[in-house]
Amino acid sequence: MSTSQDLENESLVVCTNSQGTRIRATLMRMTRYLVTFEVYNPYSILQLSEVLGEFEILINSRKVYSGRAVVSNMVNTGLVLVCEASLDEESWLDVEMLSPSNQVSGLADEFDRLIKDWQKFDLISPQMKVIIADMENLLTDLRRWTEQLEIAVRSSPPPTRVQSELEIISRINGLVEPIVDELFKKFEILGSTVSEEANSIHRAYCRRQLHPLVLCSPFVHRTYDKPLGYAGDFEMVNMILRNPVEGASIFAKVVNSAFLATAPAEAHRNRIKYLTKALSAETRRCAKAGHGTRIFNLGCGPAMEVREFLTNDDLCERANFALLDFNKETIDQTGSELSELKAKLRRSTPVRMIQRSVNQILREGAKIGNDGENEVLYDVVYCAGLFDYLSDRVCARLLETFYNMVAPGGVVIATNVDSSNPCKKVMEFVMEWHLIYRDEEGFLELAPKDAPRDGVRVLKDETGVNIFLEIRKPG
Repeated sequence: MSTSQDLENESLVVCTNSQGTRIRATLMRMTRYLVTFEVYNPYSILQLSEVLGEFEILINSRKVYSGRAVVSNMVNTGLVLVCEASLDEESWLDVEMLSPSNQVSGLADEFDRLIKDWQKFDLISPQMKVIIADMENLLTDLRRWTEQLEIAVRSSPPPTRVQSELEIISRINGLVEPIVDELFKKFEILGSTVSEEANSIHRAYCRRQLHPLVLCSPFVHRTYDKPLGYAGDFEMVNMILRNPVEGASIFAKVVNSAFLATAPAEAHRNRIKYLTKALSAETRRCAKAGHGTRIFNLGCGPAMEVREFLTNDDLCERANFALLDFNKETIDQTGSELSELKAKLRRSTPVRMIQRSVNQILREGAKIGNDGENEVLYDVVYCAGLFDYLSDRVCARLLETFYNMVAPGGVVIATNVDSSNPCKKVMEFVMEWHLIYRDEEGFLELAPKDAPRDGVRVLKDETGVNIFLEIRKPG
């Protein structure tokens, strides 16, 4: 039994995840940039790259950190979930230093701490410092050059100004992107040699040097800031799919375009094409069998594949969609935009928007897809993007639920970013964007045990960065 003295000496982490669940965890280790803690509640689902709000670290009942943290690594032991999260330097609290009497006497200690923090950057490998300096110098020179071009463009007559700017940006992109691609390749090679222990200090150094230059990109800024509390939100997906020339200046638009020209962004665009074709093919399969097509999607986001299907295939009238997401803002915006699109195209395709968390799905199982009191079996059940942030254990349970929801002859589809992602370290170090990577073999192992092996396969997109798990239930 715990005594009051035990509780006073307890070291805790308390926070709120992006789905609004309050979490209380046991502190294991911490540094200025990183904290590791254990979560015992099986219903406290955490995702990689998720922002943990109201994040507090308490040591001996004293609050030493208050701000936000971003989940950078997870290990599920079966009994507990061990999480690692990145911390903000500015969110550390030092209550004693706030006392006026300690302001002067503590200066020496504060300076000593500053020097020690500065000396930590000695742990950065010389090769990594060189490649980051090369990226920094390129971006700095590019910004100065584009600022001069911007003055010339702004002096042009308004009718030709926009077209002139677009032509300049297109030309610059053609020159810059091969150089950026080469720098990113070198960065990946060096980043992969960094030990787990030194990862946090390397990320902090990289952000300190590059963020003043790259956060002008709307895509990089939103990816790092995560205003909805998690990576891969509906607006980040929209940014990947629409015209990449966005930003407040020519330089910002060039940086934005460069990040959206990388392989992971191209793979995401390919994923939308794959899903759109799958929706069309499955609807045709069901039409030949003489019935409509019920489609269930977990983690719908902006549902771009549904929009493409509604826009380009008249057979969409034979489909019936249930689109689920845990974020209310996503549900409201996607639902509204799909309604407007249906009205514009005069489509009668039923679309039901459902707000549910992963926790609720795991608790309710196949009932999550029911329409009111009516049990529903679906012809297509798919989840695109969410598996990149969830542990093997959670993904396997979701796939089992999906397989129970799908009708005979139907298909379950899940997507994941492949472990061959050539921009893994750029995403982690620059944008604090962490994923759970899986290869073909690892993805196949998540399939339900009662699914026939000859009905399970993994496909890849053209870049090889996105892999698609298809599980066909026997007809």
